[in-house]
Amino acid sequence: MTRVQQLWVYPFKSAQGISKQSVACEAEGIREDRRLMAVDAYGKFLTARQTPALLQLSCLPQATGWQLSHPQQAEAYWLDIEALQARDELPCTIWKDNAWARDGGDAAAQWLSDALGEDARLAIWEPQSRQAGKYDLPVTFADAAPLLLTSAASVEQVCAWSDLETDVRRFRPNIVLEDVTAFAEDNWQQVRIGNTLFQVLDTCTRCILTTRDPESGVEHPEQEPLRSLLAHHSDAKQQPILGVNIVLADPTTPATLNIGDTVEIVA
Repeated sequence: MTRVQQLWVYPFKSAQGISKQSVACEAEGIREDRRLMAVDAYGKFLTARQTPALLQLSCLPQATGWQLSHPQQAEAYWLDIEALQARDELPCTIWKDNAWARDGGDAAAQWLSDALGEDARLAIWEPQSRQAGKYDLPVTFADAAPLLLTSAASVEQVCAWSDLETDVRRFRPNIVLEDVTAFAEDNWQQVRIGNTLFQVLDTCTRCILTTRDPESGVEHPEQEPLRSLLAHHSDAKQQPILGVNIVLADPTTPATLNIGDTVEIVA
């Protein structure tokens, strides 16, 4: 029987993920997922594609804010939610999408810039602040879709092709399933997890971020696993794919997912 094997959230875009036993899903994504983001002086989003130091950033959600830490900083930085409510709005762009966020302030910007080794400001997500153009959906700071689902078998197969240690963190999924044939998810249209129905949007095109070590940010010298994906698992446009983008079938009804939830392929 297919079940949920792993659940992941990434509180800070492109930073370290956190393995969870249970997550709350809303229309715009998983609660606590992609709530913070680094942007440049023009408000353009920064990711580990061009700023690999982000992969070493840890962001731990707390009841009243977030704690940031990084190997380049001797002390952690604490972001308090109540103090942030009075911050100015910060216009930003994620790919082609315009959005607005809450500015983390000058002290946070300095801490983040010193950690990353380049000028950056801290953007804090606000509800209903972005409509992702690719799917015309409200989304957090995720690239385009509210959630990403894949299977353990898919990740294992790609890492085997690439001669890499199996590590789902390279692919940054939210939901990982067990007891599924590798790449079976490519053909799904709807999937029910526990009592919650999800709509599959499309397969997820992968990028150079997968070639960066999830601990150090160092790029693989032979561009793996992207090179193997291009050779063995691409879509009709010859783009490397792994996993599927999904959304709540009923965006008005939040849901909770748990490790061990049963999974039914509806269509």
